Amino acid sequence: MRGFRWTPTIGDPTFVGWLTVAAYFLVGALCLRAFMAEKSGKSRPYLASIFALVRVMKRSWPAPPLPARRAGIWLVISGLMFALGVNKQLDLQTLLTDLARALAHYQGWYDDRHPIQIFFILLMLTGGLGNVP
Repeated sequence: MRGFRWTPTIGDPTFVGWLTVAAYFLVGALCLRAFMAEKSGKSRPYLASIFALVRVMKRSWPAPPLPARRAGIWLVISGLMFALGVNKQLDLQTLLTDLARALAHYQGWYDDRHPIQIFFILLMLTGGLGNVP
């Protein structure tokens, strides 16, 4: 495919690269433990606890109880840490970029891609600023 360079290989096979991945996964696991400690209710396995949290959040939205909110935050942070660990070695942002580039070539709007790039950057900036208190 034209403009497609990503291959599913290990992006950083060095000791430091694997140490970074291990650190991401360790922090993700610790965040999962914090999620389990923060949630209220009876003791359940991880997956059952996640589904229980989703039920509580849906039932009490838009003002879920404080323990559910804190547990949800720990769960989201845990997911982000695991995703960053996978991304560290697989370089998934390059895959996304290459897929968008290949799509632009295929659909014929590659030469007019700059407004879309600006829109995407503004979208990411707005999303990031939307989380600032």
